[in-house]
Amino acid sequence: DDNNFNLTIDFGFDSANPNGLGVGNAIFADANGNNRFDDGEGKDGVDVQLFPASVTNPATTTPLATTRSASGGCYFFSGLAPGDYFIYLPASNFVGTNPLSRCLPLPGQGGDNGLDDDSDENGDDPSTPSVTGIKSSVFTLAADSEPTDDFTETGKNTYLDSTYDANSDLTIDFGFYEAVAVGNLVFIDSNGNGFADTLEGKGNVQVDLYSSWMDPAYDTPLATTTTSDVTATRGRFMFTGLRPGDYFLHIPKEMFLPGGYLPSALGIVSNDAGDDNAGENSIDNFQPTEFGVRTAIFNLAPGQEPF
Repeated sequence: DDNNFNLTIDFGFDSANPNGLGVGNAIFADANGNNRFDDGEGKDGVDVQLFPASVTNPATTTPLATTRSASGGCYFFSGLAPGDYFIYLPASNFVGTNPLSRCLPLPGQGGDNGLDDDSDENGDDPSTPSVTGIKSSVFTLAADSEPTDDFTETGKNTYLDSTYDANSDLTIDFGFYEAVAVGNLVFIDSNGNGFADTLEGKGNVQVDLYSSWMDPAYDTPLATTTTSDVTATRGRFMFTGLRPGDYFLHIPKEMFLPGGYLPSALGIVSNDAGDDNAGENSIDNFQPTEFGVRTAIFNLAPGQEPF
């Protein structure tokens, strides 16, 4: 009864090559603003390509090898010869519904220095990765000289090369972020009801953005804008293209001095949380001409903001 037996279920393996070299590691979107890989931030399904360092245009050149990130954002190329290489993430990863759509590269590009995803990342920083793709820095692979678990391989999935640890570099990482934004309104409560009404917005007011650890008295703001003075949007402001993280807003003291746009203005006492139809967010300060006025620290994270 031969047709009752399935003798086609096989297991095939390659013998471990002690001289074969390898490279990987993590592709992630930084959700908390610490510029490092954390659990849950890995991006699966990203197409990854390997090229020799001599290639100048990977978008039009056939790669030496291709793979796709999995298991929490990891990739790995094995069985490689000694030499100089780079990793390339094609532009197609950044369009439509693909895994890195809406992602931008974390600023800064680590070199072939053995630092892992808990210390740096290795992608370049083009402004339009959906057009150019992303390249790693060039790295060299050589037998018995790659980072090991005992020293600088301290990030994601370091066990992947444990058999011949010094023959694989698991520190070539790519970090991204999804841009976030914050706004909204500066207003004068002319009727004393504690929240914004039509036509109470105040135009031309300077608003500064700071990271949570900064001090407006000493630090230069991350960004500065002025509120709209157009009738339909008067008092509105917006900071866009921000990385996830903790921030606060500050209106400088010059706005409250004679000649400023908020002379003699004071913050509304006993403000309420919520949007401008419920209250406002400044920290009560009865000396705005000395210190300006700021908000409390707030967190910006992709997919977590009010809508």
